[in-house]
Amino acid sequence: MNHIPTKTAELVSYLTTVHINQSVKMRHLVSLIIIMCLFSCVEKDEVSIHSESAIIGKWRLVEFTYSTGGPEMITKSTDKGPEIVFRNNLTFTSSGRPECNNGTYLYTEVDSLQNAELLLEFECSTDSSPLTTVKYAVTLINSDKIILSPLNPRCIEGCSYKYQKIIPKTD
Repeated sequence: MNHIPTKTAELVSYLTTVHINQSVKMRHLVSLIIIMCLFSCVEKDEVSIHSESAIIGKWRLVEFTYSTGGPEMITKSTDKGPEIVFRNNLTFTSSGRPECNNGTYLYTEVDSLQNAELLLEFECSTDSSPLTTVKYAVTLINSDKIILSPLNPRCIEGCSYKYQKIIPKTD
C-alpha cells in the first residue's frame, strides 16, 4: 500500500522515487518499441508479386470482360488471344495492334494491396492510329495472372483483360 508523505523531505523522496520508476518504465517501453521497429524493417528474400520485375515476360490474353450498357458483365475466354512481352529495358511488343506493335511502358506500384498502374506508349508505324497512349490499372492475382483495366481511355460500362504469363517450355 502506498505511503502518503507528510513532511517536505518525505515528499521530495517520494516524488523522486515515483519519477525514477516512471523513467525506468519509459526507457523499457522505448527500448521495446525500437526493437519491434528493427525486426519489422528486416528485408525479406521473397520478391513482391506487385514489383516491376513481376511483369517482365510474355503474357497472353485469356479472358476479357465488358458490358453493353446494362448491369450485367459479359466474360469471354480465348485460347488464342493477343500476346504482349514486357522487357527489362522498359520496352514491350504486342500482337494486338498490327500498326502499333511496340513501344515503352511505365509500371508504378499504387499500394501494398497488389495494385499498380501501367502506362503503355505505343510507337505506331502510321499516323492514322488515333490512340498511342493507354493507361491501365493492374491487379496482380498471383505471379502468373494479371488483370488490366483501362483508366485512360476508360470503358464507360467497365471492362477488363485477364492475362496469363507464358512460361517457356524447357526440355
